[in-house]
Amino acid sequence: MARTLFIGDSHSHGYFEMGGKISAWQSNNYAEIYANHFNKKTVIYSMPGGCNDKYPVWLKTMFDRYTDFDEVFIQSTYWNRFLLSCSRELDVGEFTKSDLFLDDTLEKDDLIHRYTDHRVSDNYVEMIEQPRTENYEQFKGFEFDDMNTTHDFSLFHEKYTYTKIYHELTTVLQYKNYCMNLFTINELCRRNNVKWYLWNINERVFMPDNLDFFGKIDCVRAPMTAQEFMKERFDIDTESEHYRIDREHYIREIHRKIAVDYFGYIKEQDGK
Repeated sequence: MARTLFIGDSHSHGYFEMGGKISAWQSNNYAEIYANHFNKKTVIYSMPGGCNDKYPVWLKTMFDRYTDFDEVFIQSTYWNRFLLSCSRELDVGEFTKSDLFLDDTLEKDDLIHRYTDHRVSDNYVEMIEQPRTENYEQFKGFEFDDMNTTHDFSLFHEKYTYTKIYHELTTVLQYKNYCMNLFTINELCRRNNVKWYLWNINERVFMPDNLDFFGKIDCVRAPMTAQEFMKERFDIDTESEHYRIDREHYIREIHRKIAVDYFGYIKEQDGK
């Protein structure tokens, strides 16, 4: 039987926080619901706070381990998440492999195999960070004067978060990086002859209209977010407290509708 691969963040990790306690691999997990509902062998590679920059590496790792995928679901996530790293020997790790941070200790059964990442492995660290509300400052402006921009933009005197927000995360750099990630994912799926689906869970996750910066992307792209779909199809506002476990994560009912109805809707777009 062929397998499905889900790559995503906390929403595919069964994650939520309640009363100061963190829970993971719980029933609010669309990927596990999909596996059980369709009796489909499934692999899940996810991480709370997951970052788009992780996805091509995760996909490469899974293609190295499995040869029987017939579909991949990529849950595009928030652009303000980014990676930081450090190496004990201050080297670039050119002889490391894609599974350097892989946590292979999670439960596996006949139907579902689960994976996530360590933050520390051997001599290396890779961590996901993101600016919080308290890190934001008002934009200070920028002098668009070709070769003289450094005189107006004090790069090495600004807070790191200010520079990150206004001169990387909300710029053409991040757009090109996002398209590069998708292009890599597309090439990996093409080489392995696997269909892939790209979607986002709510309207707060930005996805540009044009994804073909580096070349045509062959994914089946969801025409609307899961949030839009729930509102249009079921008149459900997933952003209301009624459908939330905590401030970010949805109850099992929403995950079931994503797994069965929304993914079915995305598959209907194939060939249109």
